[in-house]
Amino acid sequence: MSIHLSPLPAIPHPAFDALLAELPATAVSAFKAATPTLSTLLQSAPYLLELARTHPDWLADALERGPDTVFSELLVSVAEAGITADEAGLGRALRIAKGRTALLAAVAETGGVWTTARATEALSDLADAALEAALDFLMVQAFDKGQLLLLREEARAKNSGLALFALGKHGGRELNYSSDIDIVAFFDPQKPVLVDPSEGTKIYSRMVQKLVGLMEDHQAYGYVFRTDLRLRPDPGSTPVALSVDAALAYYEVRGQNWERAAWIKARPCAGDKQVGEAFVKELAPYVWRKHLDFATIADIQAMKRQINVSKNVGDIRVEGHNVKLGRGGIREIEFFAQTQQLIAGGRDKALRVRPTSQALAALAAANWISPTTASELTETYWYLRAVENRLQMLRDEQTHIMPGTPEAVAVIGRLMNQPDLQTFETDYRAALERVARYYAELFTEGESLGTVEGNLVFTGSDDDPNTLETLTNMGFADAHKAIETVRKWHYGSYAATRSAAARAHLTELLPSLLTTLANAGSADLGLARMDDFLSRLPGGVQLFALLRNHAQLLSLLVQFMASAPRMAEAVIHRAHVVDGLIDPAFANDVTHRDVLVAKVDSFLADARTYEELIDRARIIGQEQKIPRRGRPAFGHRQRRSGRGTVHGSRRNPAQSPLCQRAGRICPPPWPDRGRFHGASRLRQDGEPGDDLHLRPRFHPAL
Repeated sequence: MSIHLSPLPAIPHPAFDALLAELPATAVSAFKAATPTLSTLLQSAPYLLELARTHPDWLADALERGPDTVFSELLVSVAEAGITADEAGLGRALRIAKGRTALLAAVAETGGVWTTARATEALSDLADAALEAALDFLMVQAFDKGQLLLLREEARAKNSGLALFALGKHGGRELNYSSDIDIVAFFDPQKPVLVDPSEGTKIYSRMVQKLVGLMEDHQAYGYVFRTDLRLRPDPGSTPVALSVDAALAYYEVRGQNWERAAWIKARPCAGDKQVGEAFVKELAPYVWRKHLDFATIADIQAMKRQINVSKNVGDIRVEGHNVKLGRGGIREIEFFAQTQQLIAGGRDKALRVRPTSQALAALAAANWISPTTASELTETYWYLRAVENRLQMLRDEQTHIMPGTPEAVAVIGRLMNQPDLQTFETDYRAALERVARYYAELFTEGESLGTVEGNLVFTGSDDDPNTLETLTNMGFADAHKAIETVRKWHYGSYAATRSAAARAHLTELLPSLLTTLANAGSADLGLARMDDFLSRLPGGVQLFALLRNHAQLLSLLVQFMASAPRMAEAVIHRAHVVDGLIDPAFANDVTHRDVLVAKVDSFLADARTYEELIDRARIIGQEQKIPRRGRPAFGHRQRRSGRGTVHGSRRNPAQSPLCQRAGRICPPPWPDRGRFHGASRLRQDGEPGDDLHLRPRFHPAL
C-alpha cells in the first residue's frame, strides 16, 4: 500500500470481516493492509460500509495510489460526463462520484492522510464540478431546442450568461459529508446568449429547476446533493433564476444583515464566472460598507437568539448537544468571525475572505483579535467540524446532534482517535467552553437597564419612583425633567431616534450614557447638551451601536460637548469620523508610514466614481483630525517619531499620506467621468435616510 493510514482504536468488527469475505480478489490485499483503520471505521459507519461494498476495486486503487490522485481523476470524469453523457448517464455518473468522494474523504480524514479542512474542500470541489457538469448538459439541451444564439460547441455553462453562486459552507469550501448546498442563480439579460432575451427568466428558471432535479433525485447509487434555493432574494415570490438587475434592486431596498452575512462566503461556483464575478463586485458596497458597522452586532446577536429558541440548544453538554447550533458550537465561531468582518471589512479588504479559518487569521493580522484568539478558535473550529463530520459519515444523515447515550458518544470518540470516553468528553466540553467564552466577549446579552445605584425605567406615562431616586442619587437636580427628556427620545421625537433599531440601541446605551453624563460634572447640563446633540443628529443607529460597544468613545463624545463643540458638531454631520479612534489601523499616535499609506490607498481605491473618491478622501481627512485631537482624552502621550513613522499633532500636514495622495483626488483626465453606464443604486451605510450613491458598472483606474 502506497499510503499510510493511522490506525483507529480497535473494536470487534464482524461486519468488516463479512465484507472481506465478499470482496473481489483484486481488492482483498489493499483492504487487509488497511484493516487497522478500515475495520473500526466501516464497522461503525453503515453508510461507508455499503459504499465500500459498492466500490471495492475503486477504493482499493485509491488506497494504493493515494487520495489526491484518484480524486483529481474523479473530477475529470464528472466534467466529461457533462459534455458526453445523456441525461441518465450524467445522473448516474454524478451519483457515483458523490458516493466515492464521501468514502474517500472519510477514509483519508479518519486515517490522517487528509485534514478535516482538506476533506471539506474535496466535497465542495465535487459540488462545484457536479453543478458545472449539469449546466453544461442543460446548455446543450437548450441548443437542441433552438433557444441559443451560440454554436453547439459554445453551448457550455461558462458561456451561459447564468451564474450559480455557492453560499454558506459551500461558498467557503467547507462542506460536510451530508450538507445541503445553498445556491442562488442570477443571469445577465444583456449577454447575447438567448434567441429571445425576453424569455430569459423562464428559460433560466427551467434550467435551474432541472439542475436541482439532477442533484436531488434518489436513484441507483443514491443522490448527489440536496440543493437549497431559499437564500435567493424573497424566495416566496421570486423565480429560481433572477436577473442581476432585479437581484441588485432587491439588496438595495430590502436586503437584511443576515443576507450580508450570507454573502461574505458567496462565490461564483459554476456557470458563467464572468457574470458571477461582475455581480459580486457590484454587490460589494452592500456587503462591505465603508464605515465601521457596529449596528450589525445587534442583528447577528438576534439571529443567534432566534436559533437558540427555535432549536432549544440548551447549555454546554456532550450527550444530545448540537455541535453546530448549540452553545459553544460551530455557528458561534462563524458568527464571531463574520460579524467582525461585516463591521470592518468595508475599510480593510484583507478581511474579505470566505473560509472561517482564513477570516480569523485576517482579523488577527489586522489587530481586531489577538493571535492567541485566532489560533485557539481556528483549532477549535476544525476540532468541532471533525466531530460533525463523524456524526454525518455514520449514516449519511444531515444531523449535528451528538448521540444521547454514552455508548453512542464513544463511537464518535473512537473515530476521533480517542479510545477513552471520559477523555473525549472532557476535550469536547473544553472546546465548547472556549468558544462560549470568546463569543460572550463579543456578543453580550445586552446591558442591564439597572445600575449599581438602582433602576432606570422610562416606560409608561407616570414617573417611576425608583428611577427618580436613582437619577437623584446620580446627581441630577431635576430628575423629573431628565425622565421627560429620555422619554421624548423613546417616542422618536427626533430623526436620530425615529427608527426602531435606533431606539433599541439607545435603550441599551442609556445606563452608561446617564452615568457618563453624571460623572462629567453637571448632570443636568450634560443631559441638556446631549438632547440638543440628538435633536440635530440625522440618524442614530450606527452611532448608538458604536457607542454601546466602545465606552471610551461615549466618554469622549461627552467631553466634546462640554469643551469642544466643533468636534461634537462634526460628529453630528458625519458620525463615522470617530471610526479612526477604534480602527486598529489608526489606533496609535505613532503609526508606521507605509502601513498608513497602504490603508489610505486601499480605502480610496474602492471608489467607483469621482464623487465617491472625494467623499472617501474627506472621510480619511476628518478621521485623522478627530484622533489627533481626541486621543489626549484617552491618556495617549505624544511621542517623537522615528524614521518611517508619522506622529500626532507635530506632523507636517503637507507630508501626510493623504496629502501625498492628493494627485489621486485631482480631477481625472477622462472626459466621461460624469457618465454612468447601467448605474445601480446601492445602500452604503444601512441607516434609514442615508445617502445612496450612484455607482457605475465600469471601474475607472484611480
